[in-house]
Amino acid sequence: MKKLVILKIHDINTNKEMMHWGSKNKYGGDFVDGKPHGCSQPNGRGVFYHVAGDKYEDEMELGNFKGDGIYMWPNGLKYVGQFTNSQPNGRGSYYFDSGHIYTGMVKDGVICGTGKIKYADGNVYEGVLDNGFPNGEGVYTTAEGNTYSGMFLKGEMHGLIIQKDANNICTVETNYKHGVKNGQSKLRYADGRTVIINYLNGELTGGVVRCICDGKTVQ
Repeated sequence: MKKLVILKIHDINTNKEMMHWGSKNKYGGDFVDGKPHGCSQPNGRGVFYHVAGDKYEDEMELGNFKGDGIYMWPNGLKYVGQFTNSQPNGRGSYYFDSGHIYTGMVKDGVICGTGKIKYADGNVYEGVLDNGFPNGEGVYTTAEGNTYSGMFLKGEMHGLIIQKDANNICTVETNYKHGVKNGQSKLRYADGRTVIINYLNGELTGGVVRCICDGKTVQ
């Protein structure tokens, strides 16, 4: 399986002058004391348009994005979820122009923690992520229904991975190193057979090491 896609996030425009009416940015909504000019700050619900083309809508507190909100970039990327200090923080969803959708934990705009990625091709990853990478324990499910469960490191399978096919014909336990098969692999079939083979740097070494049927080694 190829390395999983890294979800890259664009920075949010949070320059200090963006809320001032003297700039080219625009805001429509609630203000402190209801004053729409001078030193008053957006406070409550509203819509903010950044001069760069970005758009934020929903809750604000004293000029900061805070609470639930929606942020949209000119390139089609969209975030819907929780904000603190004008940054995505907490639980939310990123919608990418590529068709990928991420839902889960976000810290200072970075995908970090537990979450779920629905890829545009129908594949799904659910588990731990770090900086946009599947990184930690997780489950990768293909559009056909095959699953890969185990540890991931920077988007690659790393450690023991348990693979199950959609029809439950065979369960495969394989050791991976940076996305490449390395070491022993056990194929457990629904009829009770277990076949053991070895890999070295992704290449099968020799033939079948051992075949177990009804608890007895037959090869």
